[in-house]
Amino acid sequence: MDGNFCYAALKYKVHIKEQLPKALSATCKELVTRCVTEELRKLGDEFGGALFIARRFEMRRCGHTTPVSASECLASLVENGNPNNYFVATQDVKLRDCLRQAGSVPLLYLQFNLLLMEPPSEASILRAKQVRLAHVAAARGNVAAS
Repeated sequence: MDGNFCYAALKYKVHIKEQLPKALSATCKELVTRCVTEELRKLGDEFGGALFIARRFEMRRCGHTTPVSASECLASLVENGNPNNYFVATQDVKLRDCLRQAGSVPLLYLQFNLLLMEPPSEASILRAKQVRLAHVAAARGNVAAS
């Protein structure tokens, strides 16, 4: 999740660790990166509460030796088909637009005090069909080889 999401959660009084598992009907591991916390730190006192919230989550190594923007960092974690199956929680509309185009990235955001998950984008639906077809073709190849 990025700093904007943490800031919105504080503003709308949403307890992320409580609401995220309920919204997804699953256990969750809330993650931030060093780039996210550094960006919040640089934004100053107004974002101090969001920084406090972000620091309570597990720190995920992002591989950036020098911190980059949170949106750039999160986008890099899900590139190449989102191999770690991350969900991205952000209030950044530009980042969500970018990740929608990439496909394979479930997106979460807050609207007032509601945690919402976007429906799958067309790119995500296309990617799912491609993966399904690849699995069917592989299964048929295994049957033919038997």
